[in-house]
Amino acid sequence: MGKLALACRIACLFALLAGAGCSTQPLLPPPGMPATGSIGTPADEVAAPAPVATAPVATAAMATASVASTAAAALPAGSTPAASTAKIYAWSTTVQKAAPPADTYDSVNVLWGTNRAAVDARPIKAASQLGYGRSEDLKLGISTISVPKVARPVGGIPRPAERKILFYPLNRDKEDPAKHFTVVDLRQLTRGEFLLNAARQMEAAQGFKDHALIFVHGYNASFEDALYRAAQLAYDMSFDGAVHLFSWPSRGEYAGYGYDRDSVDFSVSQFREFLRLVESNPRSKNIHILAHSMGARLAIDTLLPSDTDPRRASVGKIKQVILVAADADQSVFEQRARRYPEVAKTMTLYAHADDKALKISVDFARGVPRVGGIVDGLPTIVAGADTIDMTGVDQGSLAFWAANHSSYVANRHILRDIALLLRHGRRPPHERSPTYLTLNTYKGPFWKYVPN
Repeated sequence: MGKLALACRIACLFALLAGAGCSTQPLLPPPGMPATGSIGTPADEVAAPAPVATAPVATAAMATASVASTAAAALPAGSTPAASTAKIYAWSTTVQKAAPPADTYDSVNVLWGTNRAAVDARPIKAASQLGYGRSEDLKLGISTISVPKVARPVGGIPRPAERKILFYPLNRDKEDPAKHFTVVDLRQLTRGEFLLNAARQMEAAQGFKDHALIFVHGYNASFEDALYRAAQLAYDMSFDGAVHLFSWPSRGEYAGYGYDRDSVDFSVSQFREFLRLVESNPRSKNIHILAHSMGARLAIDTLLPSDTDPRRASVGKIKQVILVAADADQSVFEQRARRYPEVAKTMTLYAHADDKALKISVDFARGVPRVGGIVDGLPTIVAGADTIDMTGVDQGSLAFWAANHSSYVANRHILRDIALLLRHGRRPPHERSPTYLTLNTYKGPFWKYVPN
């Protein structure tokens, strides 16, 4: 295939992915899910509980003796509680925004780490200040994301309408937290502040107490896009533990695939540093990684580097590693993945036979299969890991475009399956849902989604 033809295929396909806001799937019910029961069974249809309140961001006015003790436990070694407690609440000044009535939207706090370079030297107070430039420094912060209570499609992220002529923007409607996902607040944090806020969120959780979820986004994602997706996933899965995001410097453009691949290689050290920070929190007893697309490659390279790579990960509290539509070399992954029990309790792969984005990635890689793809009916299978063929799932809000690369965010079954896996660790997959059919192959078993 000529380079021009390949470039055209990439541009055309990922232009389609921009339409993920459309939907043909029923609207989401109120957030919440049953503590037990299999997906697709009557037990899964019990009345959803009221949304779990998000733990508020710590402020100076909220300092108490009990919080101070939690802060002291979360501080780096060598710090004294008396000297460090004041620092933990020392927020940088932020611009206060007029907010609509609180009962018109819910909010999700996303604790983030990034090695994106700031676009200027000003204190970081807005998502737009973190661009696609690469930085060796790990920046930390917290953002409060509004989730409107209006009906929306499964996986949908409503944003203000924007009018364009061809690709040139003219104007955009005003943001409204009652109608849109918005960044209500964004603050840069010190390590002590970061650990404290994560601990508070995990302590306040009802369904996912002491759980930390780390989301790693894929190709073509701005920092703001990644914040919204992390919040949407947590909200739609009713995950009320500490929501973390690691945002590597994606260019955020359809034509930026090569740049993004190199950015993943650049980001391994910073992602490892971020993992170790999350693990250092005494409250982080159950750490989970959910990585999508090219973000899965970053997770693989960080957790499972080559045998000769001195940058071996040393995290030991990871319970679930979930790789969805993983854009990574299949043979390299199969070689390394046999070591995954050294770094995680369970690894789960979600694959799709008609993932058009991964098919273009295969062309880009000169025919090398990807981890998240399926070749001749056979997905990537690794001993001890669970591989799920989700080809048969309803594409939901992505049905019109049918790219099948991000269908996990728009399918109620997959979201509930991931939530059950995080909460209970129940496996193999057919024990979570009767819609998973076990198929045995010469490489080992995998599970195929078969609609009821």
